[in-house]
Amino acid sequence: KYLILIFEVKNKENILSFNKEWENKNMNQDLQTLFLDFKPSVLKKTFITKTYKNYSYRILDFGDNFKIIWSLIDDYLIYSTTEKGLKEIIDLL
Repeated sequence: KYLILIFEVKNKENILSFNKEWENKNMNQDLQTLFLDFKPSVLKKTFITKTYKNYSYRILDFGDNFKIIWSLIDDYLIYSTTEKGLKEIIDLL
């Protein structure tokens, strides 16, 4: 129902560092392909941090229900396009 990518990770510190750097450089452009034909007219370049059930996640909201979300939860790196989908995964973990 939602586009969600989940990767098991071994070194959380490396992944966290990499994602923060990637987020500041071009994650928003690289992950636009997840939306197929979506082309935002204005790219917002600022991710914000939100929390759900004591887990934090980073989100870039393009508006019109288009979002890039990533989180490192336990030993899993999760990329999502919807907050609802991410929250469902967190509830499963």
